[in-house]
Amino acid sequence: MKFWTQQDTERTPYLDSILPREVRQELSRGRLPLLRCDSLNLAAGETCHYADSAIYEKKIRRLRSAVRARPSGIFRSRDRTAPAAADAVVDIAFEQIDGFLYITSSRVLFSGGDEFWERSLRELLAVKPYLNCVKLQFGREAFKVFVPDGSLPYRALGLLRQAAHQ
Repeated sequence: MKFWTQQDTERTPYLDSILPREVRQELSRGRLPLLRCDSLNLAAGETCHYADSAIYEKKIRRLRSAVRARPSGIFRSRDRTAPAAADAVVDIAFEQIDGFLYITSSRVLFSGGDEFWERSLRELLAVKPYLNCVKLQFGREAFKVFVPDGSLPYRALGLLRQAAHQ
């Protein structure tokens, strides 16, 4: 059995929701709300159904090489050494970026600081909700976004998928 450690609780951020209570209730009842987002440029006929504060956890991979010297031959004398072998080592770090998550009738967007990404709903392969997070899979890319309630974007995306199939 694993207990929560101090490190686990420090890494999991807490967010206050800016989404009105009525909108949260509409999503809980299985209805898509219509939001008016002045800060978002929408295409003709596109509507916004979810907008809330979020933290995008960006995965950063750094490649470095680790050089190790090795003796050559059977006798391994000091004066005869083979060229050093280099191993590629991948360092993985996470950067948390504050911003906003938007779900419209045709796109999923994140905007925060210098980071911005948007993906079409047609590219969305999988959505995995957590208590305060949602993981979005677009092709080979996966985005982990912390939100105040992970079930709300999951429900909004599910309702949009149902509406697209009807």
